[in-house]
Amino acid sequence: MKTVKERLDLFKKKELLVFLLLVVSIFVGEAIIMLTLRNMPALSVWNEAILDSSLLSIIILPIIYVFIFKPLQESIADRNKKEARYFTLIENMGEGVVIYDASEKFVFANSAAEQLFGVKKGELTGVSLAVFFLGENYEIIRQKTELRKNGESDSYKTEIWLKNEEIKNIYVTATPQFENGEFT
Repeated sequence: MKTVKERLDLFKKKELLVFLLLVVSIFVGEAIIMLTLRNMPALSVWNEAILDSSLLSIIILPIIYVFIFKPLQESIADRNKKEARYFTLIENMGEGVVIYDASEKFVFANSAAEQLFGVKKGELTGVSLAVFFLGENYEIIRQKTELRKNGESDSYKTEIWLKNEEIKNIYVTATPQFENGEFT
């Protein structure tokens, strides 16, 4: 199995080869077109420009399709397949998984988490943690969020209060998430 660095190096080599192929194709295509136009009867400047650009497009578009568009399309399809597989894994696991933002509102919850919190599918999204963690528990959660803003992971026990006034003990394993260097 290739390392990330090896794959990146391979991608850069492929990227360079595709760029060189495109440049050479344009150069050779334009040379062929110019030689062809030279042997044709004289055309007006506009007609020659239109014929030149049309022929160049006919030569270059298949190259762009085969070496740029098609691999990109396959890469996107492969990535979508992997994302769907990971989503299915997270959605179907028995442990509750949630993501909440810097303002302590849920942005994602899998089915197990929704069941744990006693809500229907999609009802946790946008809800503040303060709804489920009351008093001292909420203050602990806020302190833990501040630790995560500094890049610290943490595990701890706490209680959640459900809509039906049931209290559940839960074990939280929290890991910070950063996007472009900012806590999210």
